[in-house]
Amino acid sequence: MFRNDYKRIYHFHLKKCGGTTLNAWLDQQATDTRSTPDTYLRHQRNFVLNEATDQMTFEDFEQSLVAEARVAGIGYDVIHSHVSLNRYLAKDCYKITILRNPVDRLLSQVADWRRLTEADYAGVPERIARAMADCRTMPLREFLETHGSSTFPFLFDNYLTRALASVRTGLAAYRTNDFDALLDAASIALRSDFDSVGIMERQMDACRVVASDLGLCPPREMEILNKTGSRAALADEIADASEILQSLTRMDQKVYALAETMFARSWRNFVAVTGRAGRSGKMAGEVASQAVARLHPTMEAGMAVFSVRNPIVGAGFHARDAARLPNCRVWTGPGLVSILYMPTPAGVQLVLRIWINGYADEALRDGMKVVVNGRAVDHRFATAEGYRDVVEAELDSSHGFASIELQLDATVAGDRRDGIMNGAGTDIRRRGVSFDRYGWRLAEAAAR
Repeated sequence: MFRNDYKRIYHFHLKKCGGTTLNAWLDQQATDTRSTPDTYLRHQRNFVLNEATDQMTFEDFEQSLVAEARVAGIGYDVIHSHVSLNRYLAKDCYKITILRNPVDRLLSQVADWRRLTEADYAGVPERIARAMADCRTMPLREFLETHGSSTFPFLFDNYLTRALASVRTGLAAYRTNDFDALLDAASIALRSDFDSVGIMERQMDACRVVASDLGLCPPREMEILNKTGSRAALADEIADASEILQSLTRMDQKVYALAETMFARSWRNFVAVTGRAGRSGKMAGEVASQAVARLHPTMEAGMAVFSVRNPIVGAGFHARDAARLPNCRVWTGPGLVSILYMPTPAGVQLVLRIWINGYADEALRDGMKVVVNGRAVDHRFATAEGYRDVVEAELDSSHGFASIELQLDATVAGDRRDGIMNGAGTDIRRRGVSFDRYGWRLAEAAAR
């Protein structure tokens, strides 16, 4: 399915390391029903919070992971989990993880919990709920000294080291304090059990390396999701908590240093192979030709139609809205340029069609430009029931595939109350154009 004979992509989602943003990009590489749903992560998160209860033992949960991994390994093309599935997945699964500066990661976890309300941790054991409530009321240093190594060692006491060691040792890594053994296991896991190791501080570059390895379109500008603003939110408390912060990340600092070294080597190799082209947000012809082979249109009234529920070969889009539902669609953004690739019959005159659901601001409609195969073309607006517009433009399919760029004058952070982003339900994404289908039909002359 992907380059280098990889059939699937697995992201070991280390908590508060930018994984939500990475998952959104990875999910677009598969049909919306072929990536693990959010409930998959939630189930694992809930177990971690309940780990001290008798609801399920570590051993029982580890057995359930085997079954889940076997299902994921045949049922999904993109897999992400907070608990490592590495050793249960086949060798033809491309495995990724992203680390973050350990102190910043820990601060982000605290800031994330400070956003919670009592309703968010209803149903967890009383001891855990009380400690999570303390996160909202206690000063940072007091909270970490009280709960960091006792109530929540699996999230706060050298979490990166424990999580990566679990790739090798299983869930026992979350319960032991033999940090020398944990560090050895985590280091071996980084070196041996991942095809790509990145760092959050260079997330775009990490995605570019992955794209090069797998034959994906490299990302353009990416919207950072689930952002906590932890440094600013905790600025007045960090200095006072410096000693406990260093203690709780002492092993993680060593693991992170190894990840930095590994990523620097990967980046040098990437630049040597791709040069500046790998950072353009576009694909070379041969790569594009191979990538669009993953797309299969449906035929509707003589038109080839591609749904955004299928893999999106392109860049410059937000995560799908209403994934897995009939009204699924995507917004362009956060940048001003979005690019799509699709297969076409070679040497035939076609008409491009993009079914537009709406604009973040109606003023964007008049300023929109369409670029086909690197050349600006005139476009027109047709009508279709249920759509704001259908964009049409002439399409010369000389290569067996087409690249289509939508260029806008601006993107807009709206205030629709649609529950897509933050707790207040405000869509704070910088958006441009929303669409759910695109494709082509034969030009009239060719049809005759």
